[in-house]
Amino acid sequence: TFEASYDYILSSVMIYNSTDVRVEQTHFFNNRGSYLGVLFLQNVTNGLVENCKLNHNYAGGGLMTMYCKNITVNNCEFQNNTADAFWAFGGQHIFSSEVKVTNNVYINNHGGYFGGGLRISYDEDLEEIRYLCIENCEFINNTATIDGGAISNIVTEDRTIRNFTIIDTLFLGNFADISGGAVSMGLSGLGYIHIENSVFTNNRAGDRGGALLSAE
Repeated sequence: TFEASYDYILSSVMIYNSTDVRVEQTHFFNNRGSYLGVLFLQNVTNGLVENCKLNHNYAGGGLMTMYCKNITVNNCEFQNNTADAFWAFGGQHIFSSEVKVTNNVYINNHGGYFGGGLRISYDEDLEEIRYLCIENCEFINNTATIDGGAISNIVTEDRTIRNFTIIDTLFLGNFADISGGAVSMGLSGLGYIHIENSVFTNNRAGDRGGALLSAE
């Protein structure tokens, strides 16, 4: 258990430049002050985060994966994580090219501006996400100040997700102040998006896309 740690910039746990990383059965609770989330993975190949709880963390959010390949986040709980700054996220931040998100719950997370439950981002060193699969997850009562109450895809016009699937996933009671109450795909160059057997119920947005927004 990692509890009540504080660092203005860094994370409770940071793992760099590694292969075959496993973080299992770990609880991150009531940590504060990180720009990067309480659990931060960078340049990791073949990573597994499983059976973890990330609850009541403040500022940077829960889990961030940056420039990673073949990452699986399975059977984890992201609950009551809060982020208020522009760059910050609530539950999870995907900044990696190959990610599977399965059997997770995201409840009552708040994202600073974008992505209460989960945020997707790019930069000049990550031109595309090869695949992102979200399967058998629950996004419940997550909020964002601007965009994507549950999930927000923050991209520029020359970035893309080649293959994005959402399967057997529940979006319930999520809210964004402006757009994409549950899911916002933003200024995306989506190669492919597939939504299957998923439920969107009582999601709201202040302006447009109460359940889902996709725009160019």
